[in-house]
Amino acid sequence: MKKTLSVFLALLMVLLSVAAYAEENPTVVTVNGDGTFDDGTQTQTLRNRTPVETGADAKGYMEYTLHTLRVTGATGATTFTIATSLDGTGAVTGSNSCRMWFDDLRIERE
Repeated sequence: MKKTLSVFLALLMVLLSVAAYAEENPTVVTVNGDGTFDDGTQTQTLRNRTPVETGADAKGYMEYTLHTLRVTGATGATTFTIATSLDGTGAVTGSNSCRMWFDDLRIERE
């Protein structure tokens, strides 16, 4: 029996919470395969609030920055890469990457 796989285009919302470790560390989210962000690109550099901005030392804990991204034209073959990148390019090397925490990753169909 031959089955036909239909490819559908979807509008997705990518939601994630990210916390910087100690320094300014951009988070780079990349769409791999089909789909683009609202601005037509496949890479977004996100700025996270720093521990100083959130008062983490006084509070004794880190606070997350919530990011919401829209992706159009995604298919079942679409994947995402999430990484820190000090130069904002998404290149992950020993000297270019830094620590981060991320939580509450959700990908929802809109």
